[in-house]
Amino acid sequence: MLRSFVIATLLLLSPPLLAQQEALNKTISVNFDNRPLEKVLESIHDKSGILLSYNPESVPLYQRVSYSADDKPVKSILQDILSPLDLEFQSVSK
Repeated sequence: MLRSFVIATLLLLSPPLLAQQEALNKTISVNFDNRPLEKVLESIHDKSGILLSYNPESVPLYQRVSYSADDKPVKSILQDILSPLDLEFQSVSK
């Protein structure tokens, strides 16, 4: 059973749904070599501006992740990283 992972985007001056889609479609480059998931998520937040919200008891934050992508949408990167950990994400607007 997939555990949920919630992504909330907080962008001012844009309609919430549109801003959320734009943030998830933003392309970034990342390179993680055996880094804890917690640090990976922090890096994705820093590069994309997306607010990541999750229950630390349900997400394996110390799970090591190796992953690399160049100019790839944030949504695809999150799917690639979370899927092997049996996690999925949902986007919500505030």
